Amino acid sequence: MTHQIFPRQKQVYVKEIEHSGQKLFAYNFKKDKDLFRRMLAFPQIKYLKNEKLLISPADSYILEYLELNNNGEFRIIRSGLYEREVKNLLQNQGTGGDKIEIPKFNLHYKAELKRIKYDEKEYFMLVSDHINVLKDIFKDLEAVVFHRKFASFLLPDSEKFLLTILDACKGKVQIIIHQTVQFKSLYVL
Repeated sequence: MTHQIFPRQKQVYVKEIEHSGQKLFAYNFKKDKDLFRRMLAFPQIKYLKNEKLLISPADSYILEYLELNNNGEFRIIRSGLYEREVKNLLQNQGTGGDKIEIPKFNLHYKAELKRIKYDEKEYFMLVSDHINVLKDIFKDLEAVVFHRKFASFLLPDSEKFLLTILDACKGKVQIIIHQTVQFKSLYVL
């Protein structure tokens, strides 16, 4: 098994704006012509030439659609969606202001991360009912092996490599970490 180094995933920042009386999502990212063209390929995304803004209707399903259908080319950073609530909370701190709850990203596909000892070696093991989805995600990762006996994926016992796996699954598969998995460092968390 060999380890591979992957280029950093592009990041697209989203925030909610009001334009012509409508609530919209506005998208921002580091200047990148290919990413700009890729974003415009989605039917929900429009470009406002005068304002130089990429926009879509303010619908959380659109964000999920973008993340699930971009082939890992970019990831959506949602922190801008909560700016107003966080500012209001900080301004009202100590005056009985309401608490805010940031919703979790609920993915359809799930996998459980476990540890296993097999052939005298330690491995991380990903168990899932969605084998084909994970095979597609891991197709370029030579170090990830599907093991028929366990009907799961075996990964090298490396927290740095695990970080690569978690990043590859982000926005596509929810990884549930089994309570018996112990990390040697906080690097992954």
